[in-house]
Amino acid sequence: MSQLLRSRLPLLQSLPRLLRRPATATLLSRRFLQTPAPTSSKPPPDYAFAFDIDGVLMHGSTPISTASTALQLLSENSIEFILLTNGGGKSESARTAELSSRLSVPIHPSQFIQSHTPFAAFAKRPGFETVLVIGGDGDQCRQVAKEYGFRNVIIPADILAAYPPVSPFTTDKAPAHAQPLPSENTKIDAVLVFNDPRDWALDLQVLVDVALSDEGRLGTRRPGNSVKPHIPIYFSNPDLIWANEYHLPRLGQGGFRAAFNGVISSLRDAQRTERMERAFKPSEGGPIEGRTVEGRSYQDNLPIMRATVMGKPNRGTYLYAEEVLCSWRKKQLELAGLDQSHGDVKTVYMVGDNPASDIRGANNFKSDKNIMWVSVLVKTGVYKGGGRTGEAKVVVEDVLAAVKWVMEREAIRKRGSVVVWKKSDEKTPPEETAVEAPA
Repeated sequence: MSQLLRSRLPLLQSLPRLLRRPATATLLSRRFLQTPAPTSSKPPPDYAFAFDIDGVLMHGSTPISTASTALQLLSENSIEFILLTNGGGKSESARTAELSSRLSVPIHPSQFIQSHTPFAAFAKRPGFETVLVIGGDGDQCRQVAKEYGFRNVIIPADILAAYPPVSPFTTDKAPAHAQPLPSENTKIDAVLVFNDPRDWALDLQVLVDVALSDEGRLGTRRPGNSVKPHIPIYFSNPDLIWANEYHLPRLGQGGFRAAFNGVISSLRDAQRTERMERAFKPSEGGPIEGRTVEGRSYQDNLPIMRATVMGKPNRGTYLYAEEVLCSWRKKQLELAGLDQSHGDVKTVYMVGDNPASDIRGANNFKSDKNIMWVSVLVKTGVYKGGGRTGEAKVVVEDVLAAVKWVMEREAIRKRGSVVVWKKSDEKTPPEETAVEAPA
């Protein structure tokens, strides 16, 4: 086993347990102590929904026209739902208050999972004493990290204010939200990319600097003979593209990660070329002969970048979502005075707009609770019809059509008929080779 894997094994082994742990025992019990009373005393059915947000319920800050009606229909029929998004950048309470207002439907933080919500499980663990948080507007992600319990939180703006030349082309060298660094010899223990970066030039440069530093010490470079792994780096979601008000998909956090990997790869190639030029020279009248450099031949000493990527379509996110949904449902039953025998969820319908994350994640997820996840693709976001669907069980126009489709088929199943999944009317070409899920 490599030194990198050995160094991270305890944390990586604990991730499934942290994400499986019932929400009432972790994040939700600490932060969301008050749960609103249920809107109906009618027993909920044995199915529920998980909705993506961008491209399903919202286009940026604008609600999709049928979104409110769809959620109201669920409320009227006591059908539970959660929101499962690869977005983020604000606290769960702030985001749900905003969505409740814009959609005119009450949404509680206990129904809401952002891509960085599972980061809260790291806050009290060793190895996260000082973290670099990247992404989001201003210092909002810093504030979210502090709400999660992280003690020392640094953002790229803090480094820029302390060392203005760190990002030559960033115009505002003293952003108002910057804070003094903890010390002149600040050491960062881990990097958490909470949300899509707003200043790619600054954030990319700082991330490269920290990844290539001497064990996270700002302003340093790892020694040429170092074989230690870089400090842990976590991305909250892998989305290469996402949908907003613009008619074409926009680059997401996955694009930033690709840029980071590309820069590291180019630096490694440049270093390898330099070392090869130093290690090899033509012999007099003979072939090229090899030489060693610093006892390591011509191989470069840049570390292999191995970041942990969370969010959809990764399994840990769906494990966490399932716990949140079941905990929310159990609490609602208690408040309504209903017997817990109504509490078993048998089917979760994942409604999304992105075949590479929403649909792929639901299709691949194998529940530990014997819950069937069914993928439903809408045409109001990344997917707009006519392309590859990621083998979605059904393709519909929008979120309201998705809700009606599910309710109709569940009614058929309740009457004792067998529900047969039919291929969508979409004319989809054969699936291309799936992109490997980031490790």
